[in-house]
Amino acid sequence: MNEAVHGYIGFLLHAHLPYVRQEIDSASLEERWFYEAVTESYLPLMEMMDRLLKEQIPYHLTLSVSPPCSP
Repeated sequence: MNEAVHGYIGFLLHAHLPYVRQEIDSASLEERWFYEAVTESYLPLMEMMDRLLKEQIPYHLTLSVSPPCSP
């Protein structure tokens, strides 16, 4: 079969990160969660998008950001 198959795939990255800044503890659990999310999710996602741009592969990105609630 020589016909090209076209399709779409979508990924949704969603997380609930609590308020990060803690006056009492400089290395709180919430702050570690934030840095973990950045290094293990957001930076790899940005690197993947950079590779797609370099390979001239079209893509779309939808990003939803909501403010955290303060404690």
